Amino acid sequence: TVKPLRMVLQLPDEHKSRLIAPIYHAYWADDRDINDDAELTAIASEAGLDGPALVAGTKEEAVKARLKAATDEAVRLGVFGAPTFLVGDLLFWGQDRLLFVEKALQGWRPRGE
Repeated sequence: TVKPLRMVLQLPDEHKSRLIAPIYHAYWADDRDINDDAELTAIASEAGLDGPALVAGTKEEAVKARLKAATDEAVRLGVFGAPTFLVGDLLFWGQDRLLFVEKALQGWRPRGE
């Protein structure tokens, strides 16, 4: 949903995974409502982040504009769903492709590339 995306965009790149992984787990493993402000506050706080501030930030125009810009860039790159991973010029879609993402990060290229 939009709120978790806006929360992640507020974090420095080196801290984004601290929130992304718990949000994925909350949704996919724990069936938590990641559109609910109280749930998002709890998830972020459980990850050692300032949950209330991150949720409040989802309403700021600057954060909304950052998500719009990121979405426009994703469209430009050919992203069409979530989760999508871009490693160099390789685009991987779906959590079942994480092995390929890991391999690409280590220098692997598909045959014919």
